[in-house]
Amino acid sequence: MIKFQLFCFAVFFQMFMLQTNAQTCPLELVNTSGTVQDSEVYWAIIGQSPQNQWSYVNIATGQLIPLNEADNTMVDPNGKPGPGGHNPGKYSNYFYSFSTYKTVNLPQMHGTRIFITVGSPLYLYAFGP
Repeated sequence: MIKFQLFCFAVFFQMFMLQTNAQTCPLELVNTSGTVQDSEVYWAIIGQSPQNQWSYVNIATGQLIPLNEADNTMVDPNGKPGPGGHNPGKYSNYFYSFSTYKTVNLPQMHGTRIFITVGSPLYLYAFGP
């Protein structure tokens, strides 16, 4: 059911942006699990800007910010080598706590992915622009 709801949202989001020529689209997520606390849920939104540059949404401000290799500041907790020749590996944290932010005004973007994790943020490797 969750996959279907996210798919429907993606279709709605694309149609909303195309038909209204809106600059932003409001998004609110609701935790209805009943078993997972909001403080255990993290989320991030990554997609392409209108200029086709991979970016993440700063959920606190709604700004679309280009991914940058300099964002890779989180050291791999297991000390394993990572992409970009870093040893130990370094990754980016674009995730926000669900207990802090549940809504965002999405900027215009495409190829968008919404990542939701439980327990801890997912650290991603950011390649430069």
